[in-house]
Amino acid sequence: PFYIAHAESAVSRLDLLEQRYQAAEDGFRSVLEILPGVSYAPFEATTHLDLGIALLGLGRRADARRALMSAFEIVVALPTRGVEMSDTLRWIALAAEPGDLSSAARLLGAVDTVGHNARVLERQTSLELRGRFERPLIDALGRDGWAREQAAGATLTLQEAIELARRLAAPPPEGSTGSV
Repeated sequence: PFYIAHAESAVSRLDLLEQRYQAAEDGFRSVLEILPGVSYAPFEATTHLDLGIALLGLGRRADARRALMSAFEIVVALPTRGVEMSDTLRWIALAAEPGDLSSAARLLGAVDTVGHNARVLERQTSLELRGRFERPLIDALGRDGWAREQAAGATLTLQEAIELARRLAAPPPEGSTGSV
């Protein structure tokens, strides 16, 4: 099961990179069905994270945040969690509702600063995906506003960033729509 899950995950990750978000969602959901027999928490967290990215690509922000929070809850229980924590917090920010763009930029600023200080590197594929989803948020907030909020986020502690991520991941109020 472990090798099947890894193979399916690799194909689904390629689907993400190629913007085949529905195929990626289907693949990651298939991997999650296999994982109870594998019992490897970091892989499960990464699969939930990648599912969240696929759902975000499909425009399903609330579903994406639910998947990302599943990843987050696994990551906070890991004994070491540098890259996994940074990646999960970044994607929670990128899946924020349009009314939360300032907070999303602030969270990204915090994660980038904490990651830089801890020497946690962002994977190249994550950088590529991040750029794709970050651009509409920067455009919506404006380059100056985005930079200002990221600078404000750079002053946050990791705990403050985690609290901000939890607020951003909360379900939107009834009747609101979330597309950027």
